Amino acid sequence: MPPSIRLASIACACAGVISLLAPASAGATRLGSTPTLPQGAHIASAVAADTPMHVTVTLQPRDPEALQAFATAVSTPGSPQYRDYVTPAQFAERFGAAPDAVEAVETSLRAHGLTPGPPSANALSIPVSGTAGTLARAFAVSFAHVSLQDGATAIVNQQAPALDSNVAPNVQAVLGLDTLQAARPLLVRPHTATRALAAKPHVVTGGPQPCAAASQAGSSQGGFTADQIASAYGLSGLYAAGGPGGATDQGAGQTVAILELEPYDANDIVAYEQCYGIDALFKNVLVDGGAGTGEGSGEAALDIENVIGLAPKSNIAVYEGPNSGAGPYDTFSQIITDHLAQVVTASWGQCEFINGVSQASD
Repeated sequence: MPPSIRLASIACACAGVISLLAPASAGATRLGSTPTLPQGAHIASAVAADTPMHVTVTLQPRDPEALQAFATAVSTPGSPQYRDYVTPAQFAERFGAAPDAVEAVETSLRAHGLTPGPPSANALSIPVSGTAGTLARAFAVSFAHVSLQDGATAIVNQQAPALDSNVAPNVQAVLGLDTLQAARPLLVRPHTATRALAAKPHVVTGGPQPCAAASQAGSSQGGFTADQIASAYGLSGLYAAGGPGGATDQGAGQTVAILELEPYDANDIVAYEQCYGIDALFKNVLVDGGAGTGEGSGEAALDIENVIGLAPKSNIAVYEGPNSGAGPYDTFSQIITDHLAQVVTASWGQCEFINGVSQASD
């Protein structure tokens, strides 16, 4: 079959899925660049037009230099603004995208057949859900399934997204058009070196103490119990400063938000609490539908147990979001928007150069 006929056949076969090339309309500006495929990855097939997708359009702050100056001042000891934090509404008024800029982007999205959701409280992002076909037409991209070297699959946009030129300067990025990059759990499995470290004696810190099973497991498998971690970080003095039993300095009155990108088995947490004789209060907050079901790798359970083992009287909010596309950004954004937590912790991450410029900068 001649090459021209073969190409025509491929185009016809894919026409009902996603067109091979979605040209940008006149007056449109391509934003950013196409994702770089990881080593060993290859395009496998087109993406069905009815595939549900979620993206987040992130907006430019109205005064980036003032925002950078504020972020530096509020986090620098000795600065008059040190820890003088603002609410999401105050942030939106000072640093978020201007109302007319937000409205212009929303109008543009609707003109291209999309239905934007409510902007974030800090006026820095707009959620958009739709099918792959709708998003492909709106942003002038084509989508493909990618087979990764480890056997996993992902979706990738084969062109940088196009936006109307009059609103493109108001937009930082469109997150979620590809699902190539996923944050990795940093859970370290037991090995000889950690077994030797974990064999050190337990310490009465004033915080929760492990049951015999936990102490034995720590010594034999190489894990650390809550009292050993508390001792290593010098928490004994803090527990004692809280009065008899350290009641007021075990996190009482504080809310801790934990970012998770995988599910966990609640029975694991119950067993941990029973072992340590604690009854911590925690709840799940699902973002973009949550992180799925199952036990996960153990990273999420470990994160939760670390917090309740060190601060058992704190309130725990476990924010669960998808580990792909706009999921990590949306989950952090929801934590900020809710403005419930005095402490935010996350153990998931990936090297910034792997994330790409858009994901890392947002």
